[in-house]
Amino acid sequence: MAEKNKHFRSGITLIEVIIAVLAAFILMIAITGILAAGHKNFKTMLKRTSQGVVPDAYAAKRVFDKIIRKSSIKRLDPPEVYSSLSTELYVYYYSDPTFIFEGSIPDKYAHFYLNGTQFIVDTGAVTGNFGASPPGLPSLNQESKLILASNINSVTFTEAIHSIQMVLMLDSETGSSDPLGTLKMTVTSTAIQHN
Repeated sequence: MAEKNKHFRSGITLIEVIIAVLAAFILMIAITGILAAGHKNFKTMLKRTSQGVVPDAYAAKRVFDKIIRKSSIKRLDPPEVYSSLSTELYVYYYSDPTFIFEGSIPDKYAHFYLNGTQFIVDTGAVTGNFGASPPGLPSLNQESKLILASNINSVTFTEAIHSIQMVLMLDSETGSSDPLGTLKMTVTSTAIQHN
């Protein structure tokens, strides 16, 4: 009788090697895809928060709050701001806080308005005629102009019991060719006049 071959082969076949390599390759592709998508999302969010609409909105809000909080309750222009929405705002404030106790009129002004897509504040001195009846304005001497934000669609102001609300609608889509870089945002800021 012929003796049967009783040798047990303990090696790995070529098929098993190919299956193991394919499994490792698929796993590497999946991990690389996840890391690449995470990196792309991180870059998109970093760009959105450090450029364009978001920093503009916070810069405009910060300056608006600072100026309104030191403004006087003695006068606010234009008169529409008291009863309805206004697209511009004049507030008046003191350059020196001790003037408040002397009973004098505010000697500085700030004019918030929209020029195209730029939100601008003009500041300067009140040179006279502070008691002019609305819609007349006091005599003003512009000293500086500051662009607070760009990409603005609209701005509105309202007043209620010495509290002034600003609503900014920002949109970075205008002129953008990158759909990932576009962002629309509405910022509402309210500040109370303290003087």
